[in-house]
Amino acid sequence: MASVTNLKVAFQNNSDSTLYATWSWGHKHTKEYSIEWQYDTGNGVWFIGNTSTETRKQSTYSFPSNAKKVRVLVKPISTTYKKKVTKKNKKGKKPLL
Repeated sequence: MASVTNLKVAFQNNSDSTLYATWSWGHKHTKEYSIEWQYDTGNGVWFIGNTSTETRKQSTYSFPSNAKKVRVLVKPISTTYKKKVTKKNKKGKKPLL
């Protein structure tokens, strides 16, 4: 699946521990976005800080005081559709109605 574009992460005004992310996505038929915020404490292991789903193209996260790095993963989730299935008889033909 395609990735979001123009992903930007910045601090919220007047905050030193809350980040926000915004992104662009121009495709139709998108139900929501799966968001996963991760942080590294300096030992090379990325911990999951928060997971959520968003319908808007923005998310916020307050990271722990021992975080050295923070990253966010954004995955678009497509709208699902029900497929109409037509059953066939044993000879492979559609039944007459």
